[in-house]
Amino acid sequence: MKFSALLAAAPLAAATAHAGRDQPAPFSVTALRSGSPIHFAPLNAAGDRFYLGGKTVTFCPDDVGVPCDKMSKDTIFSSASTLSPANATGLQDVSVPGGQSLYVDKFGAVGFTTAHSVFVPPGSELGPFSYKPNAFGNGNSEWTFGDGFMACPVPSNATASASTRRIRRGAAPVYQVFAARDDAFVPTGNVSDCLGFDALAVPANGTQGAWQYV
Repeated sequence: MKFSALLAAAPLAAATAHAGRDQPAPFSVTALRSGSPIHFAPLNAAGDRFYLGGKTVTFCPDDVGVPCDKMSKDTIFSSASTLSPANATGLQDVSVPGGQSLYVDKFGAVGFTTAHSVFVPPGSELGPFSYKPNAFGNGNSEWTFGDGFMACPVPSNATASASTRRIRRGAAPVYQVFAARDDAFVPTGNVSDCLGFDALAVPANGTQGAWQYV
């Protein structure tokens, strides 16, 4: 189900596939859900999970010999694979040795592995995360998993987890990203609070990814 509207009028374009390859060039993700608070919201990595709203959380040590201040603070996905070739379009564009990979845990949350570790929670799915060129027409491509994604509101009260409090920056609403599943264990406890959305793949235009996401 498509939640986007009037994309032809939007100044957005999809990631372009490498010539002769099925994987896209590095890209970021923007949510499409017309008439909702998440429409055109960027997808951000923080606390081993993904959110619409808040900010991407990254780390770069001072002794790695790279200009950390030049690295992107945005969440960028890469076509390179360090865990499973079938999941090539679902990996983050990072410089940390070993990379960082994506999964959907048994509760439906979309997450990423900790740097220097390939540990994935038991019961998680490693993919496939799929890239669909020109899915929306006019050169706009889509990134998907299973039946799609949904954004679930994160409570702003004191019961929120430390990880949630860390990614919440300011008063802007924050939504955690889950696979679109009726049995997902969402922050409010009620899947009906969530908003399904389409994930638009936006080219990174040569932007270097973070050293690592945290």
